[in-house]
Amino acid sequence: DRSLDTHVARENAARLAFSQANDSGGLNDQSVGIVFCTIEESSDFDQLLRSDAAVEAATWLADSVGVSAIVGPAASGDTQAVFEALRSFDTLIISPSATSPALTRLDGSDPTDESPGLLWRTAPPDTLQGQVLAEDIFASGVTEVVAIVEQGSYGEGLLQSFATAFVALGGTSPTATALLYPANNDGQRSERLASAGTASQTSVLFISSQTTDGVAAVGVAASSR
Repeated sequence: DRSLDTHVARENAARLAFSQANDSGGLNDQSVGIVFCTIEESSDFDQLLRSDAAVEAATWLADSVGVSAIVGPAASGDTQAVFEALRSFDTLIISPSATSPALTRLDGSDPTDESPGLLWRTAPPDTLQGQVLAEDIFASGVTEVVAIVEQGSYGEGLLQSFATAFVALGGTSPTATALLYPANNDGQRSERLASAGTASQTSVLFISSQTTDGVAAVGVAASSR
């Protein structure tokens, strides 16, 4: 998504890796190539939502270009949609940041070195991150939080991982009272933040895969102090 600086940085990192590979003689004495696509929502391109654009771009890469592997998407929901759309193409999908537990067995494989499957990720799943998050919050003396969570496999998956670990430590599960909102929906996100501000809990757990949503939440918190 070239509308986000973090994604542009990832694109540059991938470009550097391919350049270095070719400078070193390529793979088995063959040069390697990479095709870059953006999935940003922009009327300059089309009217597609980001997830739909991810599927459209990935299908074109696999079907028309014939790539053997795709690096991306970044978000868990987009990664799941792309993998399911490309099941018939035998194309490897490698996400640099998707962490939802829902992806762990999505390709139905029991991965080994000899048969690693076609859905990879380079970040640890939220079964690990939820545990660490719960331990950190509980260690600060917080036993109850109100959760504002992006709808979808990432947000709801991380919330469930957090809740399981938090309850095991002695905290209260936030799942029943979680405030869900669609990614990048400014109106509903603002409503959820306002609702959290009047909740009985003194701490807020905000979960989103989108940089813009995270920045907005921090801004609201800073202005409410």
